[in-house]
Amino acid sequence: MNILEHRALRGPNYFSRYPAIFMRLDIGELEERPSDLVPGIVERLTALLPTLQEHRCSVGRPGGFLERLERGTWAGHVVEHVAIELQNLIGFSVGYGKTIDSYDAGIYSVVYRYRDEACGLAAGVESVDLVEHLFCGEAIDLPAILGRLRQVRDDHMLGPSTAAIVNAATQRGIPHTRLSEENSYIQFGHGHRQQRIQATVTGHTDLISYGIADDKEWTKQVLGDAGIPVPQGRVCSAFEEALDAVHAIGYPVAVKPVIGNHGRGVSTNVEDDQALSDAFNIASQRNSSVIVEQYIRGEDHRLLVIGGKLVAAARRRPAHVVGDGVATLQALVDAENRDPRRGVGHENLLTQIKLDEQSLRLISQQNLSLKSVIPAGEIVFLKPTANLSTGGTATDVTDDVHPEVRYVAERIARLVGLDIIGIDLLAETLTKPLEEQSAAVVEVNAGPAFACTFRLPTGSAAMWVAR
Repeated sequence: MNILEHRALRGPNYFSRYPAIFMRLDIGELEERPSDLVPGIVERLTALLPTLQEHRCSVGRPGGFLERLERGTWAGHVVEHVAIELQNLIGFSVGYGKTIDSYDAGIYSVVYRYRDEACGLAAGVESVDLVEHLFCGEAIDLPAILGRLRQVRDDHMLGPSTAAIVNAATQRGIPHTRLSEENSYIQFGHGHRQQRIQATVTGHTDLISYGIADDKEWTKQVLGDAGIPVPQGRVCSAFEEALDAVHAIGYPVAVKPVIGNHGRGVSTNVEDDQALSDAFNIASQRNSSVIVEQYIRGEDHRLLVIGGKLVAAARRRPAHVVGDGVATLQALVDAENRDPRRGVGHENLLTQIKLDEQSLRLISQQNLSLKSVIPAGEIVFLKPTANLSTGGTATDVTDDVHPEVRYVAERIARLVGLDIIGIDLLAETLTKPLEEQSAAVVEVNAGPAFACTFRLPTGSAAMWVAR
């Protein structure tokens, strides 16, 4: 068989009001061999894909497709049903399909619905190969086929924040189109009313505001000038400048690249010159300009403001393990990474803990090694920052936010000018005003991950994007 044309129909189309995959297929010599001329084909296909029993086909009842297969149908029709079922087996619920013959012998138009474009196209290619092997009586490795399709699914999966907005929009009847299979570039609606997002950055996000959020020193200047508490600090381009900054500020300090995200290159609670040198080298690998600033003691919090309103808040803690009195530190980390909630990048709610140079420094500061047995109940922190992207955890504290803290968060969003903003706040608690405690805003984020707030504010984000 030979695929002559294969493409995605992304909206209502000639064949269906649903997004569908269109395939123009030449079945070649199989035009002369409908399924009733292939001994044992029903039994083989049923054993391979038993869930095909649920396909009604034109008969209109469960098992209808298998009846058609037994009475005799062509390979193109079988490709349609196999492509549908392969998608179901990797987690995409689809059911619509049709196969239309043409004036040219052996040429068929195969149409089937998809949920994910890349997976729909890949399922079509795999189904053609599978059906050809089926009609020729050759062996079929279904686990390998499903493995390849799952890899395509995982490679093109939307992140949890983007998927949350898409799901909320779908619930409100707002159509969406994925404009790139390589990233989270999404269009909502059509025509002049359409809106677009890239992850949680929207078409309303101001370019200057995005630049402010991307530059930590610029952020501190904007907020500090407005009376928002921020850590005292300096921008340094050499280690000698960092030493001068520490002499003015005093230890402990935090060291971070001027431009960066996900806590990369950040060191906290730096208490001596050697640790400062190590931290400066780590940060300068990310950016030639490095901020050395006052270390603020307190819990790490993420505040999420959408459309000028605080919608979620979380208390975050760096990646850590809790000892049991038996296991070594390395074994505890391995056990934590086996938690099914942890994945690579943003694919799951939590991220796998990866031990790096900063992790080993923190472990050493606690007079431990990876071979140390941790006493029962003792907490060992493994990262200097509480970003979920580095293995941190979050607890929803939205209902505990003091009205004055809420006002400050919403004011910060107005000062920076972002429609969706994540505010990183170090504070003892969110239950009392910031001026009554040790507290400071250390960073703001454009396009923040909603998972960082634990309570996914999908409705707020969807309505803001669609406004």
